[in-house]
Amino acid sequence: YTLLNRLGTVARTWSHPVFLAAFILLIIAILIESLHPFAQYREILRMGSMFIGALVVASLCRDRQALRASIYGWLIGGVLISVILFLVAYGTLRGATATNFSEAQKVRTESFEEVDANPNGLARSAGQGAAIALALGLTARSPLRRNLFFGLAVFGIVASSLSMSRGAMVGVGASCATVMYAYGMRNMKVILVATVLAVGVLIW
Repeated sequence: YTLLNRLGTVARTWSHPVFLAAFILLIIAILIESLHPFAQYREILRMGSMFIGALVVASLCRDRQALRASIYGWLIGGVLISVILFLVAYGTLRGATATNFSEAQKVRTESFEEVDANPNGLARSAGQGAAIALALGLTARSPLRRNLFFGLAVFGIVASSLSMSRGAMVGVGASCATVMYAYGMRNMKVILVATVLAVGVLIW
């Protein structure tokens, strides 16, 4: 969409000093890595993907309709991954017991042994979907949409915890706190939503 319909916007965003510095960094990293006898470009590829993703998001932010579509796409992706996490891990974790870290790690491995994916990555995606649902719920005008988005936020937070990833849980908490802070922490609506989310997650 951005390349076909917003090529001029992409070109202007591409020439921003932040992105020029990022791509120069990539070129230097590739040159340095190519001098190594056992060159590996995996981390450089990840950095490049991050910079290109930032370029696309920055371009989309200049087009309200496209940005809204991408936000809903991100939300749908997070919900689908949350469903996958529930289907894969909930049954195993429900009947499991662990008294120390090594036993918990063993339970986690057994829960995801049939899934060819990183549980931490799945949890982060589910948590990002939850943060987006929270933001959409806080700004929704109709009670039906508000309740739907808040329900998806609780579902995403719980699903992300099923991976037993401490980093993902910190990320989810920080993302949701950032959304609430941006909306206004002294707003009674935010305080009420935070309480409902916390209670709902703990009960579930």
